[in-house]
Parts: sequence; structure tokens; C-alpha cells
Amino acid sequence: MRWLDDLENWFGARVQKLAHPAGGASQMSLLEICKEIQSQIRDKIIAQDKGIRVFPYTRVEIDVFAGNEEQQATYDAVLNGEEPFRLRILEMLAAEECRLHALEFVVSVAVGGLENARPFAIRFLRTAPGAERKQRPRARLVVIKGEAEIRELLVETARVNIGRLREVVSASGVVIRLNDLPFTESETTIAREHAYIRWDAVSGRYLLFDYLSGGRGTRLFRDGESILLPRGNSKGYGLQPGDEIHLGMARILFELIE
Repeated sequence: MRWLDDLENWFGARVQKLAHPAGGASQMSLLEICKEIQSQIRDKIIAQDKGIRVFPYTRVEIDVFAGNEEQQATYDAVLNGEEPFRLRILEMLAAEECRLHALEFVVSVAVGGLENARPFAIRFLRTAPGAERKQRPRARLVVIKGEAEIRELLVETARVNIGRLREVVSASGVVIRLNDLPFTESETTIAREHAYIRWDAVSGRYLLFDYLSGGRGTRLFRDGESILLPRGNSKGYGLQPGDEIHLGMARILFELIE
């Protein structure tokens, strides 16, 4: 299969850039783990009438377990560094001509889990029916520092992507993400897939997520306090009116509209 060859080429290129090998204390190598993850995701594709193929989930959470902190750092550099692993998954689904519904991936690396012979874990999640029909307050994002294509964005959707450039394109030329609030190319302290905001119908709040900020980081300033969001955090952090979102050197003000 072509996607397996692409995965091996991607993996080899990532490992060559590291000082330490990406082998593992687990019985499976990291490459074998990546292959098995893609295989399990591919098995979730549903074939429908007229040749239509659908991936029925809106969110996939992947936990990869390392044997120690050094291995954790190596795994994280391979999976979430330049051209992260999730892009290989998206390109594999695209090659399968699979229809996606606002699909979101979170790949986390943690120490532990190996004592139970679990080199990785996958959770397939689906937006609960009717969740988006719950009352959602209107919100606004105002750029107060940094060069952006727009200075103010009225939040009218359940998710808002924030990053550098309007379109994020993979190495093969596939558009993998559109930023709703795009900063210009000159804003190099902002990653292309830096962060996003999502309305959570269960808690009734807008949540801020750091996605792929790398070493740039995402901070929230509230009442004079600085709150650093964990990279790739799958839970998000609840926003309040007046919060300042710091992405690298850029700043965005979050407001609710009465």
C-alpha cells in the first residue's frame, strides 16, 4: 500500500534528524506502532452506497507510551515535530478517498502503560447528536498585537482555528487546515497550526486548545496571571470575557457579545 511506503519514508526522515534512535523499550518499535495505529484507523472507514467511503468520527485521541523520559522526548519529537504523524493519517484517509467531518487528531506521548503491554491507546469519539444545537453565545476575537489578515473575528462557528497563513499545506500539497484567524507569514513566532477555540456544549464554555505550537507556546493572561497551556492538551482551557490569548509574540483579546 502506498500509504505504508509514505509512512516509512516519513519515519526515516524524522529519525535521521534525532540524536537518539526512536526504538523502544516496548516490544513494538515506534515505526510498528505508527503502522498499527494507521491500520486501526483505516479499519474504521465505512463503505456506503455508490462507492462513498466515510470516516464516521470527529475526533481521534492517540496515546503513545514510552519507557522513560528520554524515550518520551524522542517519541514526541518524531510524532509531533515537523510534519507531525497526524498528517500521515490525514493523507492516508485522503488516499482512501474517504469523506471526513471536521476531523481532529490529538497525539500525546506519556511515560508508562508498558507494564500492561500497551504501547499505545486510541479513542474514537463522535460529536453527540444535537450538541451543536445548544445555545452558544456570540463571541469576538480582537487582534491587539501582531500582523493578521483580519483584526477582528466574530465567532460564528463551533470551532475557530488560529495560526500563521490562511491555508496549511502538507509536503505533498494537500490542504490540511484552514485558519479562521490567520496571521501573516512575517509572524514567525506563531505556528501554522498554533491553536484553536472550540465551543463545548456540555460545559457551556468556549475552550482554548494549544495544538501544534512547538516551542512557541500558548499562554492565557487573566487578572494579571499567566497560564501556560500544555502543548497538545486534549481537554482545553475555559475562556472568560477579557482573557488575553498570547500566541508567541501575538496577542488576541477574547470577548463575549451581549
